[in-house]
Order: sequence, then C-alpha cells, then structure tokens
Amino acid sequence: AVQARLSPRLLYEMGEQSSSSLNASRGQVRHGDIWILRLVNVVTGCACLWAIVAHIHEFCTNGEQSKFIGPDGRVALWLKIEAITSFLLPIMSLAVLLMRLEYSIKANCLLYCISAFQTAWFIVGCAWAFGNDGVPNSCRVGSWGDNVAYLVVWWICVIWLAMVICLAIVACFIGWLQLDRIRRMWRESQKIIQEAYARDDSEKQDMRDMNGCGKE
Repeated sequence: AVQARLSPRLLYEMGEQSSSSLNASRGQVRHGDIWILRLVNVVTGCACLWAIVAHIHEFCTNGEQSKFIGPDGRVALWLKIEAITSFLLPIMSLAVLLMRLEYSIKANCLLYCISAFQTAWFIVGCAWAFGNDGVPNSCRVGSWGDNVAYLVVWWICVIWLAMVICLAIVACFIGWLQLDRIRRMWRESQKIIQEAYARDDSEKQDMRDMNGCGKE
C-alpha cells in the first residue's frame, strides 16, 4: 500500500528529472545554434567589408545619379552598418562568455538589442534590394558598371530570408514533436497514477475484508 501511495510522487520526481535533463540538452543546443549564427555573422561581415573595400568606389558610377548608388549611397551605408553589427555581435558574445555574464540581464538585453537592430536592418536591405523603389534596375543588372556591392546585399538578404524560413519551419516541427511527446507523457502518467490508486484501493479493500473475517 505504501508503494502504491508513493507511486504518484515517484512519478512526479521522475518527470522533474527528465524535464531537467531535457532543459539542459535544450540549453546546449541553444548555445550551439547561437555560435553557428555568430559564425554566419562573421562571414556576413567579411563579405560586406570586401564589398566596401574592393567595389564600393566604382559602384554603378557610369549611370544616372541615385541616392542608392556610389560610395556615399544607401547601399554603401547599408554595407557599412551591416559590417559593424556583424562583427560586433560575435565580439560581444565572446566578451560575455569570457566575463561569465551569460546570465546577466543587462548583457543579454544589450545582445538582444543589437540582434533586433540587425534584424530591422536586414528588412531595410531587403526593401532596397528587392523593392521597386530601391536600387535602380540598370544598376541591378550591371548596365551602370560595377554592381558587386548590390549583389552582396542581394545575396545576404536572400540567405537571411532563407535562414529565417528554415528556422521557422524547424521550430514549428520541433514544437509539434514536443507537444506530441508531452501529450503522450501526460496520458501515460495519468494511466500510471490511476493504476497506482486502483491498487491502493484494492489493497485497502482486502485489508477491510481481512479485518471483517477476523472479527467474525
């Protein structure tokens, strides 16, 4: 009877232990994903820096005047700011890790703010690269000369959009798997608890029957 009464408690403790293990594994996966994104940031920053140093001065200088082209245009501005944020995020993340500030609210808020700004800047780049009011079509196709700077922005935005879509699909799939797993665990736990209480009631009934027979 004691074992039956303790079964729900033991089940709860087992569930807590499994949840702790699951949370720990999720934390490891999360840190791995973050450093993969930081590596992508470094590659993005290098691409922007290469476009700025090697191609921005000749960027579509053979065509009409536009606020998007040239070394002082919006495309050049986008590349410069993107290069800064792409290098800043890995450096800040490494500094937070070395200073053991992973659980600091201020440090994490700063990283999240930089990431949010970079996301907004990506959206701006997509609007300039793909929108009708963005970079002129003649510059996009290379009719005005060197358009490598635009191509770098275009490819960065395409890769970023692809990553966002893939991450959203993976997150939805993982969420569905976790939800299904939680449902199955809940049904199994309820079944075990009901069986435990049923055994407890059965043993109590047997004890009452034995006591009744003893009195007779």
